[in-house]
Amino acid sequence: MSSKKPGNLLNYTKRIALVAVFSAMLTGAKFVLSWIPNVEIVTLLIAVFAYSYGLEYAMPAATVFSFTEILLYGFGYWVISYFIHWNALVFAVCILKYKGVKSEYIYTFAIAIITFLFGLLSSFIDVSLSGGFKNFGERFLTYYIAGTVFYIIHIASNSVLMIILFKPLTDIALKMKERYLNSI
Repeated sequence: MSSKKPGNLLNYTKRIALVAVFSAMLTGAKFVLSWIPNVEIVTLLIAVFAYSYGLEYAMPAATVFSFTEILLYGFGYWVISYFIHWNALVFAVCILKYKGVKSEYIYTFAIAIITFLFGLLSSFIDVSLSGGFKNFGERFLTYYIAGTVFYIIHIASNSVLMIILFKPLTDIALKMKERYLNSI
């Protein structure tokens, strides 16, 4: 420990605190809108965290959020989808930022695709784990078609939230990051 700079412990502590705050924000944000089917701001917030703070903050926050969901709601097939989806979302936003993408329209399009893939992924996991692969195609199609209205609402609401709030929230988050991480 003596070979490390004194500021490293402070930076590590700040990182843990930020991950905890981000995870709590995700849990609270999900709860606030839980009464509206398939309308959520968790996707928007994770995208903002990933864009503003990067992989090292957003990935642990998304993972802690998924574990918190298990503690609150128990373990179900959806948990598998959560661990894959939220972390893939972080990864996708970080790749876009790394490639220099600044347009909220491109991020919105990417989020719409990722939200669409979440519907496919969760349907695939639900169908395959609830009945195996016997008549899988037929059962999957039936299951997916039954949820189409919810998937459309989910994609549309995430797209609207992203196009309206992504830029202002990332601007605020970047200013907060500068102030928080550079303070003593």
